[in-house]
Amino acid sequence: MDEIAGPRKAGLGAVAAACVGAQLDVPGSARDNRRGMTAENVELMRAGQQHFVETGQPAWENIHPDVEVRDHDIPDAGSYRGLDGVARWLRQWGEAWETFELGPTQFIDAGDKVVGLFTLTATGKGSGVKVERDDAIVWTLRDGKIVELDYFNNTPDALAAAGLAQPR
Repeated sequence: MDEIAGPRKAGLGAVAAACVGAQLDVPGSARDNRRGMTAENVELMRAGQQHFVETGQPAWENIHPDVEVRDHDIPDAGSYRGLDGVARWLRQWGEAWETFELGPTQFIDAGDKVVGLFTLTATGKGSGVKVERDDAIVWTLRDGKIVELDYFNNTPDALAAAGLAQPR
């Protein structure tokens, strides 16, 4: 697996609590057990993001070997498959920036998916253009492992991909 150059600048920022539905769950019910599993997914992604910010490396143990990554911010990028694909995607994504900070603002429970909302503050490599925008990641998990990762450069598209909002 390729080594990944760590973030040139990264910070956690304020991490909001995961969104929860207004419906009450009866302890021990199927819905309550599912909520427990999805709450675990949210915590797993929150800890994984903190690990990335601190080390510049993903929490590899939380990523399924056959993971698929789709970056909707890179035109015609296609998808990246497997752990080597994750490493290649992260390297290519980071090469675009002189500096960047990807500070999480919220993690949202969406069943087998977790939506991470982030503020990206970056300076383009070569251009020097400063960027500040809201980005998002939709992680799909199975048995505590990331099987799909979709990266978006806006929140509405990510929420729609997770089934939480209508597409724009």
